[in-house]
Amino acid sequence: MHKVIAFLLLSLASSADALAQRSLKRLPLTAMSLREADSASRSDGRPLFVYLYLRSCPACRSFEAATLSDPAVRKTLSEGYHVALLDAGSRATVEWRGGRFRWNPESGMNEAAAKLGKGGNAYPMTVIFSSDGALHQAIQGDIGRDEMLCMLSYVYEGRWRTQSYDAFRSVRLKHLSTVRQ
Repeated sequence: MHKVIAFLLLSLASSADALAQRSLKRLPLTAMSLREADSASRSDGRPLFVYLYLRSCPACRSFEAATLSDPAVRKTLSEGYHVALLDAGSRATVEWRGGRFRWNPESGMNEAAAKLGKGGNAYPMTVIFSSDGALHQAIQGDIGRDEMLCMLSYVYEGRWRTQSYDAFRSVRLKHLSTVRQ
């Protein structure tokens, strides 16, 4: 009897994760597991983009529909980044950088989400790493298209090596607003 209950609980958890992945299929992003994307990033030099979300989060759905579905954002992500999607509430074990992260019943979140977000718990959350594994951005909340393109360009173009993000951002956002007019 205990085996049947355990099987049903595992089936329910894995079908919930499958449902979350299906719901994100509406995003035209090719995503890998966190471990695969991190490994690919370190191998070929493209940065790593991690999108942390919750299935029940209205701000996440808004962010997906507006910012992540924007053609310029999709193009930048598909051409310049390795992408990983992570449901912060997932009960699945997540493997990353030699660690195994599990669902924490006290917080109701996967430990990987807390590690990636440096303890932050506002979703959606965007986390960007350069190919050397250095964390560049961990942004909580629904940011807009221009801010997202600015962050993506900063890391992808390697500007982080020579320029502060604030200096890069002020020039880039002026350029983006001029292009849109």
